[in-house]
Amino acid sequence: MTRALRAVFWLFALALFAATHWPALKVEGPVERTDLWAHLAAFGLWAALLASCGYFGRPLSAPNILRSAAAATLYACFDEGLQAIPALQRTFGWDDLAADILGVWVCSGLLLLLTIVCRRRATPS
Repeated sequence: MTRALRAVFWLFALALFAATHWPALKVEGPVERTDLWAHLAAFGLWAALLASCGYFGRPLSAPNILRSAAAATLYACFDEGLQAIPALQRTFGWDDLAADILGVWVCSGLLLLLTIVCRRRATPS
């Protein structure tokens, strides 16, 4: 299962990198600034998949989730920073970066909450 999750993570990471660096790509949608919602969801999923891989410990352990969130935050900064390269015809945006980081920490918080709930259910009263 871990091997399959890791394959899914790396395929998603590759797809996300391609999408965030595709020259002049624009995200349009039914709401204003749809791209911010896309940033939030994409980087939240990136963090959740990374945590699920268990690279930093047991997948649903607090240390693994927190380390994965820290790694995802660093990656979001790196990814957004690369978009400032003029040849990509993209732009760095503080609002985009904030949405990336918010997505990472919201999903990581939900994983931590899931960990607590699972632990309480597993512990006999």
